[in-house]
Amino acid sequence: MQAARSEEFDAIFQADTNAKEIEIPEMGGEELKAFVSFFYTGSLPINVIAEYMTTFLHVAEKYKVHYLAAVCEDVLVSKLSRDNAITTFDIAKKYCSSDVKEAVLKKALKMGEISTYGEYKLYTQKDPGLLLEFYEQLSERIGPLLAKRRRITPGMFHLALWTLQLFFSGVALCQAITGFAVNSDCWNQIIP
Repeated sequence: MQAARSEEFDAIFQADTNAKEIEIPEMGGEELKAFVSFFYTGSLPINVIAEYMTTFLHVAEKYKVHYLAAVCEDVLVSKLSRDNAITTFDIAKKYCSSDVKEAVLKKALKMGEISTYGEYKLYTQKDPGLLLEFYEQLSERIGPLLAKRRRITPGMFHLALWTLQLFFSGVALCQAITGFAVNSDCWNQIIP
């Protein structure tokens, strides 16, 4: 049954026809129970998927369980909001999900300024590079729209993008110099 849903499991069972057990060290008891249930039913409750999302995506990628990855991606997109958009973008980036990244970026165009998102302050300290990438990818989509609507020249657009890159470089520099998490006080000391 498992071999029918995973290329890796199929290869394991093809190589060793006596194989009865497969060790999956990435999972704890509850996660493994849900994973095995998924193989037999083809579905899982949304709350279980949400709780173990990153583990399921990791295992789906490692063992090539494409259907599990697709189910997880559908849940990520269906639960997308201002409160989790940056984390969802991060998960999509880690697990090479271009469909989820695209969904996040499309919805972000309608959700307003990124600095108002629920996780923004957390990511300014945790991963400012991810925020920069998020801004850059959004700006690639916004730039042409603004140019059509407001006649912004490419030079003006690139200046705005350069300013964002400078800001995030300053945040990273401040963090590197002080060794502390970056906050507004640190930034204000660099640029009064």
